[in-house]
Amino acid sequence: MDTIERALTKDFDFVYDGTHMSDPNEIDSLDGFDFAINKWSIKKRKKFVPARQYLHRSGVLFMRLLRDARGCSIIITYLNSRHITGDEEQLQSARIIYYNVEQYIAEVCKTSGFKSE
Repeated sequence: MDTIERALTKDFDFVYDGTHMSDPNEIDSLDGFDFAINKWSIKKRKKFVPARQYLHRSGVLFMRLLRDARGCSIIITYLNSRHITGDEEQLQSARIIYYNVEQYIAEVCKTSGFKSE
Protein backbone atom coordinates (compact mmCIF):
# COMPACT_ATOMS: atom_id res chain seq x y z
CA MET A 1 0.00 0.00 0.00
CA ASP A 2 2.92 2.35 0.56
CA THR A 3 3.56 2.14 -3.19
CA ILE A 4 0.04 3.32 -3.92
CA GLU A 5 0.17 6.12 -1.34
CA ARG A 6 3.47 7.30 -2.76
CA ALA A 7 2.03 7.25 -6.28
CA LEU A 8 -0.99 9.31 -5.20
CA THR A 9 1.25 12.19 -4.17
CA LYS A 10 4.06 11.73 -6.70
CA ASP A 11 2.23 10.71 -9.87
CA PHE A 12 -1.44 11.62 -9.44
CA ASP A 13 -1.25 15.08 -7.86
CA PHE A 14 -2.88 14.27 -4.50
CA VAL A 15 -1.79 15.78 -1.19
CA TYR A 16 -1.94 14.12 2.20
CA ASP A 17 -4.91 15.60 4.09
CA GLY A 18 -4.46 13.94 7.49
CA THR A 19 -5.99 11.02 9.30
CA HIS A 20 -9.78 10.89 9.49
CA MET A 21 -11.95 8.40 11.34
CA SER A 22 -14.05 6.25 9.01
CA ASP A 23 -16.86 3.82 9.67
CA PRO A 24 -16.22 0.47 7.94
CA ASN A 25 -19.85 -0.48 8.64
CA GLU A 26 -20.82 1.79 5.75
CA ILE A 27 -18.75 -0.25 3.27
CA ASP A 28 -20.22 -3.14 1.29
CA SER A 29 -18.18 -6.32 0.84
CA LEU A 30 -16.14 -6.39 4.04
CA ASP A 31 -15.70 -10.15 3.78
CA GLY A 32 -12.09 -11.05 4.46
CA PHE A 33 -11.25 -7.81 6.27
CA ASP A 34 -10.48 -7.85 9.97
CA PHE A 35 -11.66 -4.56 11.44
CA ALA A 36 -12.00 -4.64 15.22
CA ILE A 37 -15.47 -5.22 16.64
CA ASN A 38 -16.71 -2.66 19.15
CA LYS A 39 -17.12 -4.86 22.24
CA TRP A 40 -19.65 -2.43 23.75
CA SER A 41 -22.00 -2.43 20.77
CA ILE A 42 -25.24 -4.40 21.05
CA LYS A 43 -25.18 -4.93 17.28
CA LYS A 44 -21.49 -5.95 17.35
CA ARG A 45 -20.64 -3.25 14.86
CA LYS A 46 -17.11 -2.64 13.76
CA LYS A 47 -15.25 0.29 15.28
CA PHE A 48 -14.49 3.51 13.52
CA VAL A 49 -10.98 3.18 12.16
CA PRO A 50 -8.35 5.78 11.28
CA ALA A 51 -7.94 6.33 7.56
CA ARG A 52 -5.27 8.27 5.72
CA GLN A 53 -6.97 10.81 3.47
CA TYR A 54 -5.61 12.34 0.28
CA LEU A 55 -7.12 15.28 -1.60
CA HIS A 56 -6.52 15.89 -5.28
CA ARG A 57 -4.96 19.31 -5.86
CA SER A 58 -7.84 20.23 -8.17
CA GLY A 59 -10.23 19.68 -5.25
CA VAL A 60 -12.44 17.22 -7.15
CA LEU A 61 -11.62 13.94 -5.31
CA PHE A 62 -10.76 12.59 -1.88
CA MET A 63 -9.26 9.14 -1.33
CA ARG A 64 -9.21 7.38 2.04
CA LEU A 65 -7.10 4.34 2.82
CA LEU A 66 -8.38 2.09 5.62
CA ARG A 67 -6.20 -0.73 6.93
CA ASP A 68 -7.49 -3.67 8.90
CA ALA A 69 -5.76 -5.54 11.73
CA ARG A 70 -3.83 -7.70 9.21
CA GLY A 71 -2.66 -4.75 7.09
CA CYS A 72 -5.13 -5.36 4.25
CA SER A 73 -6.46 -2.13 2.78
CA ILE A 74 -9.59 -0.64 1.32
CA ILE A 75 -9.46 2.55 -0.70
CA ILE A 76 -12.57 4.71 -0.67
CA THR A 77 -12.97 7.47 -3.23
CA TYR A 78 -15.22 10.45 -2.54
CA LEU A 79 -16.32 12.91 -5.18
CA ASN A 80 -16.15 16.45 -3.81
CA SER A 81 -19.71 17.27 -4.86
CA ARG A 82 -19.75 20.59 -3.07
CA HIS A 83 -16.76 21.75 -5.07
CA ILE A 84 -17.89 20.57 -8.51
CA THR A 85 -21.68 20.91 -8.45
CA GLY A 86 -22.87 21.96 -11.87
CA ASP A 87 -19.38 22.02 -13.40
CA GLU A 88 -19.30 19.33 -16.09
CA GLU A 89 -15.62 19.99 -16.84
CA GLN A 90 -14.58 19.30 -13.25
CA LEU A 91 -16.81 16.22 -13.10
CA GLN A 92 -15.12 14.89 -16.23
CA SER A 93 -11.73 15.66 -14.70
CA ALA A 94 -12.70 13.70 -11.58
CA ARG A 95 -13.72 10.73 -13.72
CA ILE A 96 -10.42 10.74 -15.57
CA ILE A 97 -8.38 11.00 -12.36
CA TYR A 98 -10.41 8.20 -10.77
CA TYR A 99 -10.00 5.96 -13.82
CA ASN A 100 -6.23 6.53 -13.97
CA VAL A 101 -5.77 5.79 -10.26
CA GLU A 102 -8.04 2.74 -10.51
CA GLN A 103 -5.99 1.35 -13.42
CA TYR A 104 -2.75 1.98 -11.53
CA ILE A 105 -4.03 0.20 -8.40
CA ALA A 106 -5.25 -2.75 -10.46
CA GLU A 107 -1.84 -3.06 -12.09
CA VAL A 108 0.01 -2.84 -8.76
CA CYS A 109 -2.28 -5.49 -7.27
CA LYS A 110 -1.92 -7.72 -10.33
CA THR A 111 1.90 -7.60 -10.32
CA SER A 112 1.95 -8.10 -6.54
CA GLY A 113 -0.43 -11.07 -6.66
CA PHE A 114 -3.12 -9.28 -4.64
CA LYS A 115 -6.82 -9.20 -5.40
CA SER A 116 -8.29 -5.80 -6.33
CA GLU A 117 -11.98 -5.01 -6.74
